[in-house]
Amino acid sequence: MQDVFPVGSESGLFGGQASGHPSDLRKQPRVADQGEAEHEEQGGVEAGGQQAGSLPSLVVALFQELLTYMSMSQETLTQSSAESAVFAALADPVRRYVLGELTGGERPAGALAEGVPISRSAVSQHLAVLRNAGLVEHRRSGRQVWYRASRAGAASAAAWVARFTTVQLARSTAPGERVALQVSAVAVPVADQTRASRFYQDALGFSVVTDRTVEGWRWVSLLPAGGSCAIGLVQAQHTGVWTGISLLTDDITTLYHRWRHSDVAFDSPPVRQAWGARTALFADLDGNRLQLVEIPSGTVR
Repeated sequence: MQDVFPVGSESGLFGGQASGHPSDLRKQPRVADQGEAEHEEQGGVEAGGQQAGSLPSLVVALFQELLTYMSMSQETLTQSSAESAVFAALADPVRRYVLGELTGGERPAGALAEGVPISRSAVSQHLAVLRNAGLVEHRRSGRQVWYRASRAGAASAAAWVARFTTVQLARSTAPGERVALQVSAVAVPVADQTRASRFYQDALGFSVVTDRTVEGWRWVSLLPAGGSCAIGLVQAQHTGVWTGISLLTDDITTLYHRWRHSDVAFDSPPVRQAWGARTALFADLDGNRLQLVEIPSGTVR
């Protein structure tokens, strides 16, 4: 997972300027005026048609469809503006850092300012942009203002990314070239399949999908809760490899403590990587290495 917005702190998401001041998000076209103008223009056309006499039924149907579209334009443009506000807020690396810090829990404004080389006043401005985009919420406690991450603002932007990924990118492939393809399982070498299977079930909470032997060759596969790609345990002479497997979670702290209690060997507690996410490396009973990766809450299904 890498930063998908490789721009400077003074650059907008699509080449525009984003100074970090909350007023930037209000420099949007007045959606209501645009919708009203379109509605008035359409009304004039419809009235002109009625004065000219009876229109063919097909033309009338087209006008009705157009009027329906116009009535939807206000909601569509408002939704687009909300998504733009989120993307504009995330275009600044300071705001991304602040939001990443807040995913670990509620923090006061002063503590957030300690981690960035800018003034507290500038941090407050960045927090205002994140608030306006619906990405953070705040509350007052005495003289301090506490902030926490919010899912509300990210919902529409996440939906847009999902639509783009599943619909728009699919169009770049010719229909005749599209082939349904999914990863079913990833093999992990183990010395004792029964012993390894118990570890993945008891310590990690996996469930057995397949355990069968065909012509003397045994295949054991297990799935994590809610997962779609299985880990296949294959008996081998050489174990202790870097598997490259990343297990995604929205609560790495809870899983880390739970698995440590089950004697899972971690290299260290979860650490935040340069690209923003927290990770924790661990090994199974055969020394095969995997990693936990924390992603935003609500993303894991």
